[in-house]
Amino acid sequence: MTRKGRGSGAAVVVGRIVRCRGVGGEVLVRVESDHPDRFTPPAYFRAEGGPADLLVLVEARPSPKGLIARFAGVTTLQAASELVGADLLIEADERGPLRPDEFWPDQLIDLEVRIGSEQAGRVDDVILGPQDRLAVSLRSGAAVEIPFVAALVPEVDLAGGWLRIDPPRGLLDLFGEAEAADAGGGRMPEASTAHPLPDRRLAVAYLDGARDSAPLFDHARRLRDEGRGRTVTYSPKVFIPLTTLCRDACTYCTFAKPPGAGGEYLTPDDVMAVARAGDAAGCREALLTLGDRPEDRWPQARGFLASQGCATTLEYVTAMSRLIVDGTGLFPHANPGCMTEEEMAGLRPTNVSMGLMLENISPRLMAPGMPHHNCPDKDPALRMAVIEAAGALRIPFTTGILVGIGETNSEIVDSLFALAEVHARLGHIQEVIVQNFRAKADTRMRRSAEPIPAWFARVVAVARWILGPEMNLQTPPNLTERYEIYLDAGVNDWGGV
Repeated sequence: MTRKGRGSGAAVVVGRIVRCRGVGGEVLVRVESDHPDRFTPPAYFRAEGGPADLLVLVEARPSPKGLIARFAGVTTLQAASELVGADLLIEADERGPLRPDEFWPDQLIDLEVRIGSEQAGRVDDVILGPQDRLAVSLRSGAAVEIPFVAALVPEVDLAGGWLRIDPPRGLLDLFGEAEAADAGGGRMPEASTAHPLPDRRLAVAYLDGARDSAPLFDHARRLRDEGRGRTVTYSPKVFIPLTTLCRDACTYCTFAKPPGAGGEYLTPDDVMAVARAGDAAGCREALLTLGDRPEDRWPQARGFLASQGCATTLEYVTAMSRLIVDGTGLFPHANPGCMTEEEMAGLRPTNVSMGLMLENISPRLMAPGMPHHNCPDKDPALRMAVIEAAGALRIPFTTGILVGIGETNSEIVDSLFALAEVHARLGHIQEVIVQNFRAKADTRMRRSAEPIPAWFARVVAVARWILGPEMNLQTPPNLTERYEIYLDAGVNDWGGV
């Protein structure tokens, strides 16, 4: 988080725009204000990190994670996405008084950190959220995040420029710092079986191979057993590819085909023939898969849809879902790509759940030469908006990440934290898929390196750690020969079979 100086008259952060919400220009603001009425419209803020110097708040309503807000002139998803990451600032002398046990984040940054009477490190940043944390650089150069609660940070001396921490057993040992600690004249206790709370730096260190992964795998298994038990589930499903046409051009995709080379729609008779065969075989789920909005790219798609009395592919998905419900005992689950709230609401009466892979939170993968270049539906801001809209509609939702397409380890971790955060607010994600890339001969990425299973298992274990014990975590078993390795990483589901 960007911070300003401490002196009188310096600008200070009172909020941050963290993501888009829906497709109409609304955003989620994480509030860091001393006064809730500071965000009573109309309110004016200096903006840092966004496209405008001044933002005028015109609408605001509370949410579990802050405020759902609308700013003047921001009426589209594209305009809202340009604001994401912007800090909202006021002048420091406009801040109100605090209670004795409260502190401004900028007051804590750069304080010396002590354990007992010994210097242990320094505060680099304050990470605000449901559990505020201090980002601390230890003397060894390692980094750790300490929850900012009285039990762990019992003393803060602003005048003296230090604070004292009382870390839990084993926390600093995991960061190689036990030898630096002195608690009341004694050494830090031996490491226990405790594992730190989800932490971005440590997660990246695990994926980089900079930390021993054994504690991570042990913790991931314990979390899985605690929240989901030791029963591994799957869904007997029939796969119904409504259309293999798509307007995107992902460089790793084997599903999408152009017209004349396999790109086509299933007719209603085709759909029902497959659905009835699946129903007779004992399937329970009809998984409806398709490319994103092919009618925007292919005249053949528009022609087929017109022949069926539909203007869009999403209308056709809705109609086929109704046919399946009326004609079989199957439960449709649609994966139709990016959708508006209205389109999801139209599917809701016939689909017990829906899905959309986030794939990755980084827009870097849309740059020229990257796998999502010229793929408008792979915009992570758009995909996160769809996932959030599903939560607003209380739709059980499946999502996930795709690993091995050119992302960095930091981007993997950021993607998992993004999904954990939206689920913590809205509670609608029923399952997260962690999928490994496989190079296919008929794609432009056919010579690209694939994730090694032993390393990919670390990604799965990190996902379990970040997403917690209750989340259903899936890794597709058909993409790894010895897929049982992922049981040791905390998975509890194999998906549709």
